[in-house]
Order: sequence, then structure tokens, then C-alpha cells
Amino acid sequence: MHRLTQISLIIVLFAVSCRNSNEKDINLIHLDNIAECINNDLLSVKKELVLLTNDFQYKIPYNNPFNKKLSAKYSEKHGVLYTDYVKNRSAVYLPSYKSITSYQKQIIENTEVMDSFFIRAITNNLFLSQVYFLDTSSFLRIYPYTDVINYLKNPLDLRSLAAYKLVEDKPFIENQVYWINEPIADPFGRGWVITCVNPVYYRDKFMGIVSGDMQLRNLENKYFSSNNIIMLLTTADGKVICCTSESSKITSIPPYKEFQYYKPISEDIYISHKISLLEHKNKALRKTFRALVGGKTKEDFYFNNKKYTIYKSHIKETGWYLFKIIN
Repeated sequence: MHRLTQISLIIVLFAVSCRNSNEKDINLIHLDNIAECINNDLLSVKKELVLLTNDFQYKIPYNNPFNKKLSAKYSEKHGVLYTDYVKNRSAVYLPSYKSITSYQKQIIENTEVMDSFFIRAITNNLFLSQVYFLDTSSFLRIYPYTDVINYLKNPLDLRSLAAYKLVEDKPFIENQVYWINEPIADPFGRGWVITCVNPVYYRDKFMGIVSGDMQLRNLENKYFSSNNIIMLLTTADGKVICCTSESSKITSIPPYKEFQYYKPISEDIYISHKISLLEHKNKALRKTFRALVGGKTKEDFYFNNKKYTIYKSHIKETGWYLFKIIN
């Protein structure tokens, strides 16, 4: 009888162990599924940018002769070239209009056909907030229309910003794009954006860049608005991009807030907090996140005398990490 009791106890303990193991697997599966969905959203934006890159390299007549004045749709204000709003037409910006060359006029007129490709990309992908072409003289053509002069105020050489600098010396790689490694404040009024970029070449000559932006708030609303899930999205080095409200309580990281345009943007502004989770002031958290980034997919830690488990998944396209905390 005593032996039968021992056997029964072993069976019960084994069943409990299996149940706990399955629960942990379910949490990891759930996190991996969300990570895959985020990755697919990024891939959909990448797909549109790859199409645009190919279109701009093979279907834009950059070299068509142009020896006339620019058409009446283009205006000048404080030395800056711009256009007024017209439905289904891009905005333009050239900060050095007073010294404009015949070659620049040629590029401005010959790139008007880009609008049809811009419209296709924005229409095809709800996550794609804006697309633009920036050439080697800081001429910008951007869609949907935005009042560039209103946001920049003073003339700005857009080649000094991250998107252009990221790829000006890079090759075009078939079916690939370059991602800015964390969200950045959009100079043209769309708040925090996740940006992918490609160089544009025409007959082996670097013509400029094509860029696609997705607004971070759309990603936050889709995946991080729950009050019940404790989840964080970080860069590869552990800097928080966005998180749910509950996770900000545990990590003491402020929740997501949209960028505010108190003054014009004249330099790159990144979203991430200065301190990485890998350098968190709480020793238990710091040690746990280091172990996860180091290769583990699950780790336990104690916070305010309560036990928590953190699961990790990976966003392949950008190299980011997605974490889920279970208490």
C-alpha cells in the first residue's frame, strides 16, 4: 500500500511538471507568434521599398534633357523650392533654390513620374506611412504631401541626416534594404518612425536614396496597447523601443510617448533611452536581460519579493528583441 502511494505521488508530480513545462512552452510560442507578426509587418514595408528601388533605378528618365524654366507648380520661399498641396502629388524641397543648376532642374522635372510609384506603395501597404526620394543635392520628393517648409522652418541639407548617411556609400543588394537600427524622429511631421532605406543607382551612378517610413505608434497600437500583457520591444543592444504599460512599471522605463515638435529638427533624434536594459540599475533585471541577450530564451528573476519569468524572441529583419514577462 505504501509503495502504491509513492507511485501515485510520483505520477502526480510528473503530471504537474509536464503541465508547467507546457505552460512555459505556450508562453514562448505566443511570444514567437507575435515576433513573427511584427517581422512580417516589417517585411511588407521592405517589399514595397525594394519595388520602389527597382522602379527608380530602371524606370525614371533622369537624363532626359531639360533646358526650360521649372513649371509653375514649383515656388520659392526664403531661398527654398517647394510646391503647394495638390491631391495625389508629392511635396518637394530644395534648400538651395537660389543657386539651382540646370542639372538640378532636370532631376526635379524628370522625377515627377515617381508620384505614380509612390501612390502604389502607400496604397498597397497600410503600415507604410510615407516614402521619399532624396538626391545628391538634397532635393527631396516626398509622398503623401507634407508641408516640409513648415516643419523645417530654416533651410536644411537633408543629406546630413541618418537615412542618407546610412547608404550613401553602400551598394544596392537585390531584395534587401538597410534599416536604421531604432526609431527616429521624422523631420517631416510623422513622429517616431521606423525607417528602411536603399541607395538608388542609375547606370552605375549614385543618384540618391529612396526611403520608406512606418510610424511607431501604429506598431505600438497593434501590439503594445494591452493592459494585461507585460511585453517590451528592444534594440539589439537592449534599448527599449516601446513597451506595454505594465512592463514600464517593472522596468521603470517610461511608456511610449509620441514625439513632440517643439522646434524644427536639424539633427537625428533617436527614441531609445540612454540606459540599456543590459545596464539597468536593478541588478536582478540587469543580470536577467544579459543572460537572455546572451542566448537564453527564458530566465527567472525576483522583483519586490515576487518571482517573474522573462521569455525572449527575435525580430529577424531588424535584429530587435521581443520580451514577455510572466508573474
